[in-house]
Amino acid sequence: MGVRHRGCKVCPMRDWCLFDLFRQNSSSSCIYPKTTPTPRPRCCYFHTFAATLLPEQQARPMGRCGPVPKLKLRNRPTTMRRFLSRLVLPIVPLVCGCFLCSSRESAPSPQSSAPANSEYPRERSPGLPAPWTNSLGMRFLPVKGTEVQFGVWDVRVQDYAAFVKATGRKPSQGMWSLRGRRYGQHGDSWKNPGFDQGPTHPVCGVNWNDTQAFCAWLTDKERGEKVIAADQQYRLPTDWEWSRAAGLNEPCEGRPTDKDERSSGAYAWGSSWPPPEKAGNYAGTDTADDAWPRNWKVIENRRDGFARTSPVGSFPPNQFGLYDMGGNVWQWCQDDYDDVRGTKPLRGGSWADLLPRFLSLTFRLDYSPQDSLDCTTGFRVVLSRPSK
Repeated sequence: MGVRHRGCKVCPMRDWCLFDLFRQNSSSSCIYPKTTPTPRPRCCYFHTFAATLLPEQQARPMGRCGPVPKLKLRNRPTTMRRFLSRLVLPIVPLVCGCFLCSSRESAPSPQSSAPANSEYPRERSPGLPAPWTNSLGMRFLPVKGTEVQFGVWDVRVQDYAAFVKATGRKPSQGMWSLRGRRYGQHGDSWKNPGFDQGPTHPVCGVNWNDTQAFCAWLTDKERGEKVIAADQQYRLPTDWEWSRAAGLNEPCEGRPTDKDERSSGAYAWGSSWPPPEKAGNYAGTDTADDAWPRNWKVIENRRDGFARTSPVGSFPPNQFGLYDMGGNVWQWCQDDYDDVRGTKPLRGGSWADLLPRFLSLTFRLDYSPQDSLDCTTGFRVVLSRPSK
């Protein structure tokens, strides 16, 4: 199965691919179905690789885009890009005798969707109402422009543990984590993601289906206890609701794929680079411990005090009083990424991410809902408002 990529978005020659130089007779086909409703760039692993380089190192591929080679990778759309994002290769000689030349497409202006807030440090806005607290001690605040109340932080280990204790749900299998400087499937789960976590750390290693089961259980529990109204429910935020809560000014219409990376430089802390120390939990130098693969990079000269996940609320909130809208763990969204593959978007970046484009608030990952488990993936929930 091919791995989808986003490399063509940043490549100045979107329709070109070096693979065509030596795979003209391949029987493999592009992973984008012919029934795709709107024209999209054809895909290739070379673009996947090129897109993982830092902006000043992104490549100009050559040759007409051909079929996708089949590689033995797990069924997850961003595996190769996530892995190679930690590598920094200034120039790569290729078998055809060509070299990857430095090039970059001019980035759209971030002004239309950048958060209205300025640089860190930031304190909680004094005009915000007191948060509402549910039966698990999860706090919620309204976000202007939406019809939901947002969880002020990611779902914690203690929240998810209460759900598992009540339902007996078994951990989903196939989680990818770090062990012995290797990123792979080591038999870990949300209970033990490969590093120590406390009860107030964000739960990680859950797939989209796990989040749906948690929300359904919590809804039924609190309706029965009269904590919430009969017409209220817990769920994941939609992609647009998440953007709104992050301070982005994106249109409500369209799928997440239509808005993915449409602007750059819109970070949770402002528009500067690198992120300040108080901006959130990202892959700084303290992440590179004994388990961190030797060829994985970090944000140099930056420390946030945490090698892996951090307790929720460890960093300043955004203008809506929400914590960790950037960093700590990726957050699942409710809707489909596009109209074709059935994948779900994730937003916000994590403790293991360092590339500017991954940390941009406008960037989306998209994973399959049933089998994409990772030690960097968690979720946040929202509560719908009761009918008047």
